[in-house]
Amino acid sequence: MEFKVNSGKLTEALVLIAREWPDITPFFVAKVLYFADRDHLRRFGRPVTGDRYIAMKHGPVPSHAYDIMKNPSALHGLTVSADGRYARLRATREPDVNVFSRSDLEALRDSISYCQAHQFDEVSKQTHRHKAWRNADENDVMQPIDFLDGVDEKIVEEAHAFAAYGVL
Repeated sequence: MEFKVNSGKLTEALVLIAREWPDITPFFVAKVLYFADRDHLRRFGRPVTGDRYIAMKHGPVPSHAYDIMKNPSALHGLTVSADGRYARLRATREPDVNVFSRSDLEALRDSISYCQAHQFDEVSKQTHRHKAWRNADENDVMQPIDFLDGVDEKIVEEAHAFAAYGVL
């Protein structure tokens, strides 16, 4: 099972996250996207962005989002500053929320709230409990089918169909 990333939607998700959580670090951006994609996939059979997640030491990292964060631009509506020890992401415009469904926005905002309420170590440890991270080798791709561990078989079937035919 593999989803095709929607670059425009991913960019708007990054802008939304950076707008709603000013000066967010790339670590937390990665985890907000991960929880939003994972939780939405588990509830509705499709992710929010379709990004591909890599199992890194401190948890999942969305591959395409990471590339954008390394090279932000006016086109993306993002800037990254190196204030202090960690890079910080900032939005330079408002996100186009029309690219999201109501459930997409809810998943993103719930993930922002969750991550804001927890420390780095807590969030990292939480992702390490998930089957998708445990089953992947470090620096390897996490399998979306493993995100669905324990969900109703109907959702798994919908996710397979969406991966084959759906458009984010």
